[in-house]
This record gives sequence, structure tokens and C-alpha cells, in this order.
Amino acid sequence: MRLSELGVRWREPKVGLDTALKKAASIWSTRQSDDEASALWKAWLKSKKATGEITDSVARYDQLQRGTGRPMNTYGNITWPGGGGPTYDVLHPTSGKPVSLPKRGWLFQKDEMDRRIAEGKIWFGSDESAIPRGISFLDEKSDQVAISVFEQDRKAASTDMRDLMGEILFDNPKDRRVPCALVSSRYGPEEGCHCPRLLRGLGLNWPRRHGSQRRGWRPSPVHPRSAW
Repeated sequence: MRLSELGVRWREPKVGLDTALKKAASIWSTRQSDDEASALWKAWLKSKKATGEITDSVARYDQLQRGTGRPMNTYGNITWPGGGGPTYDVLHPTSGKPVSLPKRGWLFQKDEMDRRIAEGKIWFGSDESAIPRGISFLDEKSDQVAISVFEQDRKAASTDMRDLMGEILFDNPKDRRVPCALVSSRYGPEEGCHCPRLLRGLGLNWPRRHGSQRRGWRPSPVHPRSAW
């Protein structure tokens, strides 16, 4: 039996999504220019990714749409996998000339391509020499398919432990967010945490409902020697 038939969806919320959207709106509303806003947004993403407050699922939306300020990703591949896709002219919006045609053909039929261009979901280069790419927006989806390997940058784990405990109490601390991300992707963020013993082994007393962090609760530190 397939997991989908059992109602199992291995998905996880995008870490830091709400904070990122609010920050983007703040940057956009106080900007002196679109270019300044873009630079501030990229710098904020870089700093928050380094601390683990956001992951690539948010950080990859590193541009702000001109005119709206919506965080967007312009790296979508809109060519046909393996080749043999439909071919037709796509005109550059500024020069009016046909853009470079990908060797593999387009991913969409012409009517679908026209619709996406009209909706502002196709990125064009400065001229027709660049192959267009797909655009997606950060605010379109709040979750993502769970990654195959849960990991956290060791610097982010150390920073998190220092914030929680005031100091680094032992070498090579493990990040509490990794096992909780795994449990959350299977049972949902509001289900009871099924790994309290493991979390205590990481040096933390975690609330029984690991989704409680979203309501402002914080874990309380325990000494690692008494964790077990």
C-alpha cells in the first residue's frame, strides 16, 4: 500500500517563513530604491541562514519583485526534460525579439507559456540572448517536501545552544531542531513529540508537544550529565 493511501505526507513547514515575509515587507515599505531593498534583503537572508533561523527553502527566494516587493525565486528550469519538448517563439518583453530557444524545447505548450508570462511568472534576461526561467514566490506555499537528510550547520547548532544555555557546555552540540523536524514531517507540528528521551540526550528539556515553540514556549536547559 502506498504511503499516500495511508494519508502519510512527509512534509515540513518552511523554517522562518513568517519572519521572512514580514522582514521583506518592512524592507520594501522603507526602501529608498528597489536596488537598495534587494541588497538589504539578500544581506538579511545570508545572516539568518548562518544562524539557522531560515534554511534554503526560504533563502533561495533571494530577489524582490519590482513593483510589489514579493520575495521570489527566478531559477526555475522551464525546458523539457531529456529533450523533445515543444518549440515556438517566445518574444522578449523589451526588445520584442525571439529569445534563445532551448535545445530540449520548452516545458509548456504555447498557451500555458503565454498564461505564465501574463501572470509575471517567467523571468527574462536583459536581452533575448538569455533563456527565460520560471518564477516562484515565497508566499505561495508554506510547506515543502521533507528533505532526505535532516541536518543543521554546526555553527547554527552552537549558536542555538549558547542562546538557550548561555554557554557551550560540551563539544559538538547536536541541534534540537533536527529530530523535531523529522517527527514533525511525519506527524505534523502539533502532534506530541515522540522522542523526548532523544531530545534530553541532546541536553534539552523539550515540551511534550514540539509544536509549542510556535506558540512562544522555550525549552529549558538540563545538564548533559543528567540527561539520561
